[in-house]
Amino acid sequence: MEATIKELSEAAKRMAAATQPTAKEFAKLGKVIDNMSNKPQKQKSMKVKEYFKSLGRVVLVSPFIFIGIIVLATGILLKSLGYCLLGDIKAATSEIKAL
Repeated sequence: MEATIKELSEAAKRMAAATQPTAKEFAKLGKVIDNMSNKPQKQKSMKVKEYFKSLGRVVLVSPFIFIGIIVLATGILLKSLGYCLLGDIKAATSEIKAL
C-alpha cells in the first residue's frame, strides 16, 4: 500500500480545496468580499506612495549621516596624529585600526 508522490499531492490539493471558505461562509462572518480587479490597483498606489516617502527620508537624512562619518573618521585620524606627536606609536596604531 505504497502511495506515490502524485497520489499524495492530489490528496493534499483535495484537502486544501475542501477547507477553503466559500462566499457564504465569509458573509456569515461579516467579511466584505471586494472586487478582485480593484485590489491590485490600490496596493500598487500604496507601494508607490510608501516608496516616495522612504526615498524622501533617505534624501533628507543621508547628508547628515555622511557628514557624521567624515567627522568621526577625521577625529580618529587627528587623535592618532596626536599620539604620534607624543611618541606613543602603539596607541596611534590601535586608533588607526579602530578606523
